[in-house]
Amino acid sequence: MNKNLTELDTAHSAHVWGARRVLSFFVCLVLLAMMCGPAALAQVGAASLSGTVQDQTGAIVPGATVNLQNTASGAQRTLQSNGAGSFTFSAIPSGDYKLTVEHAGFKQLVRTAVHLNPGDSLALTDLQLSLGDVSQSVTVNTTVAGLPLDSGQLSSTITAGDLERLSVVGRDPTELEKILPGFAIRNLSSANQPQDFSQVEIGMPTPYSSNGSPVAGITLKLDGANLTDAGSFGAALMNIDNSFVSEVQVQTSNFGADQSNGPVVITGVTKSGTDKYHGSLYTYARTYQLNANDWLSNYNGLGRPDDRYVYPGGTFSGPIPHTKKLTFFAGAEYDAQRNIYAYGSSGSAIIHALVPTAAMRTGDFSQTTLNAYLGPNATNGNYGTFNVAPTVGDDGSGLTNGNIAAFLNPGAIALVNGTLPLPTRQETGTDGFNWDAQNLVNNNVGQFVGRVDYNITPRNIFFARYSFEKQKQGEPEVPYYSPAGSSVMGGVNTPGYGVDNDVWVHSGAANYVTQFTPTLTNEMYATITSFLESFDAREIAALQKGAIDYPYNGAFNN
Repeated sequence: MNKNLTELDTAHSAHVWGARRVLSFFVCLVLLAMMCGPAALAQVGAASLSGTVQDQTGAIVPGATVNLQNTASGAQRTLQSNGAGSFTFSAIPSGDYKLTVEHAGFKQLVRTAVHLNPGDSLALTDLQLSLGDVSQSVTVNTTVAGLPLDSGQLSSTITAGDLERLSVVGRDPTELEKILPGFAIRNLSSANQPQDFSQVEIGMPTPYSSNGSPVAGITLKLDGANLTDAGSFGAALMNIDNSFVSEVQVQTSNFGADQSNGPVVITGVTKSGTDKYHGSLYTYARTYQLNANDWLSNYNGLGRPDDRYVYPGGTFSGPIPHTKKLTFFAGAEYDAQRNIYAYGSSGSAIIHALVPTAAMRTGDFSQTTLNAYLGPNATNGNYGTFNVAPTVGDDGSGLTNGNIAAFLNPGAIALVNGTLPLPTRQETGTDGFNWDAQNLVNNNVGQFVGRVDYNITPRNIFFARYSFEKQKQGEPEVPYYSPAGSSVMGGVNTPGYGVDNDVWVHSGAANYVTQFTPTLTNEMYATITSFLESFDAREIAALQKGAIDYPYNGAFNN
C-alpha cells in the first residue's frame, strides 16, 4: 500500500546566485517550484517585522540603516528605511533577534530580546533615535512583543520554553494542544477518549479539535511541508519531535490567504543552525515497575504488562567548517517501545471471543454443553435456535444427545483447532465471551532531521531541511485496528500473531528569500512529503496449511 503526497508551491522568482555545488540540488528544487506551483505568500512558518524610524521629536528619519541579527545563528539582514522612515523585514525565521538602527548624527539604537513566533506580523512603534555620535549607542533590552500589523488571525504558540518546562507523556509537542484555549477531546470513538500519547507512532490521529471544528479539520505542517494524511481523517504522516523544533504555532481562525488549509493549522519550525557548536545527548525512559496496572486489565483479570519505553537521542548544530555563512542542525532519536499495548491503548489491546470448548471440538453439542458454552445469554435471543441441541444428522439419521462427531469435517476441525484458541474462562460470562487475551507488541520508531541555513548576503538567505522517519509496529489481529470489540462473538488474532506494519516517511523543504527594498520581499519555496507503508506477515509459515495439518490440497475434499 503506497501513499504519496507532494506539495510544490512558489511565491516568486529567485535571485540567481552562484556557486556552491553542495547546494545545487536544493536550488533545482526551488526552480522547479517556481515553474510548477501557483503564486502564494509565505507559508513556511516565517514572520515579518516592521517599524518606523523617528527622532525624539517624532519626525521621520529616512535612509537609516536597519540591521536584524538572529542571536542563535548570527545570520543578519540589512536594509535602509524608506522616504517615510519605514522598513519591513519579511519571511523571517522564528527566533530571537537583535535590531540595530544607525544614522549619521544620531546615537546607535540597539533593541535586544526581539522574539518572533512562526507567522507573526509585528510592528515596532517606539524606534526613536537620540542626537549624538553614531559611535554611541542606546540599548533597550526589554522583551519586545510588538503589535499585530497585517493579520487578524487567532493563534497560540507552543515555544521551546514550553516544551522544556511542561510535562508531556510522549515525544510530540502537539500533545500540548490540550492546554490551549478552545481545544477539547476529539471524539475518536464512542469512548470519547483522546489518542494515547504514551506511545510514539506514525499515523496518529489528531486527538483534539478546536472550537467545534470537524474531525478532519486540522492540518499539520513542518517548515511548510504538509504532513497531513487527507485520506485518514487528518492523521499525521510524520511526527514532530520535541527536540527537533524551536516552536509550534497553532492557528485557529482568521488567517490570511497564505494558508491553503483550515480551520486549524498547526505549523512546526525546525531548529536552525547556530554560529557556535552546540550539542545534546538525552534519554527518556519509562518502565513497568513504576506503573500501576490498567483498570481494564484488572477488571479482566489480566496482569500488568512488562512494558518498557526508552527514547535515546541527540542533536548537534554549528557552523559548517571553512565557511562563514553556512550553519547546520542535525538530530536523531530512536524510540524503542517493548511489550506495549497493541493498537495504541488497553481498550484495543484486550480482546475477547466466544470460542468452541474442548468438548464441542469432539462433536459434543448436547444441551448441557451448549448451556455452559453460551452462559447467561443462552436464552436471550442473541443466538436464535443455536441454543437448542441438534437432533438430526446431515444424513437425516437421529443423533444421540446432540453428538455430531460422525459428521465433523476433517478440514473444518483442522481450521478450528489450528486458528481458534481454547477458552481461558471456566464459564462464559455475562459479556458473552469465554476467552480473553492481552495483545502486547513491539513498536520501534527512528527519526532523523537535518537542516542547512545559508546567509548568502544581508538581502539573500536560504535554508533546506530533510526529515526521515521509520516505524516497525506489530499488529496481531488485522492492519490498523482491533475488530474484536465490534463482533457479537468477539475476535482472535491472525495466526502467527498478525503482521508487522512497516512505514517509511521522507519530508523536505527548501526556501529562498530576497529582500529588494525596505518594503518589497520575494520568497520562493518547495516542499515534498513521501509516505510508504507495507504489511508483512510476522510468521509466514503460520499461514500455510501445513501449520494446522490441513488434510486437503484445495479448500475441499474433491
